[in-house]
Amino acid sequence: MADFVETYIERIRKKNILKKIISFFQNILNSSEKYTQKGKIHIEIEKTKLERKKKYIKLGKFVSDSYKDEKVIDFTYREHFFKLNDEIKKIDDFLEKLQKDKDGI
Repeated sequence: MADFVETYIERIRKKNILKKIISFFQNILNSSEKYTQKGKIHIEIEKTKLERKKKYIKLGKFVSDSYKDEKVIDFTYREHFFKLNDEIKKIDDFLEKLQKDKDGI
């Protein structure tokens, strides 16, 4: 029985199986870290999309209420209108950055 174990251990040493096993597990660790990072960024993207959607709803409500209450169709003098659009633009820029980060992984 001891000869069998010794023979088996010798075969493992000759074929560098231990190095292959270590390499295999290192590849698994690297891949899992990559997918974890992509997952975190994807969650952040979805969360930011929901935030953007809320801003669009707020903008739409502002426009609707302004038209309904005051019959406003020109918003060039409404500071709140531009503020909401600037916030949406910032969110869009952030989403673009996140997508680039995700694609870069």
